[in-house]
Amino acid sequence: MKSRPAFKMAVALFGGLVLTPFLQAPAVKLAEKLHFDTALSDRWGPLMQWLSDLTQTPWYIFSAGVAVGAPLALWVDYLLRERSRREESASLLKLAGNRTKPSRTLLRVRFTGEMEAPHSLSEENVLSWFAYWSPGARAADQCGNTLFEVPSSWAIFIDFKEPISYHQIVVGFTGGRPHSYEVRQSLTTSAVITFTGAIPACEMEAVTRGPPNGRLDLS
Repeated sequence: MKSRPAFKMAVALFGGLVLTPFLQAPAVKLAEKLHFDTALSDRWGPLMQWLSDLTQTPWYIFSAGVAVGAPLALWVDYLLRERSRREESASLLKLAGNRTKPSRTLLRVRFTGEMEAPHSLSEENVLSWFAYWSPGARAADQCGNTLFEVPSSWAIFIDFKEPISYHQIVVGFTGGRPHSYEVRQSLTTSAVITFTGAIPACEMEAVTRGPPNGRLDLS
């Protein structure tokens, strides 16, 4: 914080008046010791005495107190305002962080129809994800009749970047469509979606919808 020149001059003047009575006698003794001409100090003696008497008057003591106390009060006021400004800035940053909290999680991928991992098309609030394919199995008797069959399956694991509250995960398809699918796990930090049978060439989108009670939890 920069002070004004007039304020500096006022402080210097009052400071000089305060120190004058205390520096007069040592200055004269030093001049005599160094064999300086003390006649000059004798001629200025009445003025120095007047200044010494002036420092004892009530209005001077009051003015000196104001001159000393005013900078201290200004400095304390500056510190308090600076502290208030920093606290307000911290509150605004915290509020801004809460407002930018994600409102949903979305993953859109493309399946090729082959036994290869899908490709990501769009992601929101997704830290990581991966797809797992499990081959099917079939057992038959000597006549070729099927005894039992386990179809192939896919599973997509989604890890959220930020925890969020939601009501459900909606899964949609563009193009082909798998035989069946199910949201096996839907937590505030992750989700697992499984698919039964082969997945034809298509685009799949999984997105969280609807916070509980219609309100978004920003805590």
